[in-house]
Amino acid sequence: MALPTDLIDLAHMSPGRTALTYVGCDRSHPARRFVLQIPANGHQQELEKRHNIYQMCAGTNVPVPRTLLLRRGGVRYLCMERLSGTPFDAKRLPLPLRVDGIRAVAAVIAGLHCSVSVAPRFGWIRSHPADACFRTFHEYMQSESARLAPTVSSAFASTAARFRKDMAELLDAARGRDQHAVLVWYDIQPENILIEWGDRDVSVTGWLDPGAARMGVAEWDIAHAMEHLCSSEAEQAMFVASYESTAGKDLDRPLISSLRRLVLWDDAVLAIGRGWQWLRNLALTRLEQSS
Repeated sequence: MALPTDLIDLAHMSPGRTALTYVGCDRSHPARRFVLQIPANGHQQELEKRHNIYQMCAGTNVPVPRTLLLRRGGVRYLCMERLSGTPFDAKRLPLPLRVDGIRAVAAVIAGLHCSVSVAPRFGWIRSHPADACFRTFHEYMQSESARLAPTVSSAFASTAARFRKDMAELLDAARGRDQHAVLVWYDIQPENILIEWGDRDVSVTGWLDPGAARMGVAEWDIAHAMEHLCSSEAEQAMFVASYESTAGKDLDRPLISSLRRLVLWDDAVLAIGRGWQWLRNLALTRLEQSS
């Protein structure tokens, strides 16, 4: 990736929780644009994690930006190629292309799970997949249940019994999935997926923000995509079928169902922590609808 060698111009894009993000260009070559992330509130290890995961995905069908991890004065800065495209929104696509868009996203996720070499353990990644500390997925889900339980009990007392039932079903479903860890992107949101489309097809041009990546099972990413990208049951079914066709393996549907509930509980707890009332209400509504 070519970085600017003369004076540069920077424009602030977003504050972010872990990094300040800027878009920059070389004054002598205005078309040469890049994205610069500067750690916020001591989150330097977060940028190293993003760089490492982007590097792992290089050469696969996952369209991640090329990156450089810079250091100056003991501070890390992440410089990234600026990718083209617009955020994924199936509803904005013409109906004939909506199917193609969902299939294109499913193919990228299948490629991520099938072609990225990772460590065998499960859990949160601090800066590298080798950081994952749980021997089994079941152990990891026990930890996730324990992490969410205090907030659910205090903020959602009326639904705490439903949470305990959901977690019991998840732990039961996770028992048979203890040996095969994959890199889970986790934060599969429309704004983290860039696409371009023409008259006949849709292509995924950018796969962004691995800040929440962790070692898990493929079904976890599928659960996120079904909740955050698909707008109907038909689209959800199509997404699952497209993933299975591309990956050449069947998904565990009961586990997907349980992980979708976990995604919604996690969204609700996250919303409480960050004061996002809209996300809290949305997650609780979806949990009620799926009960």
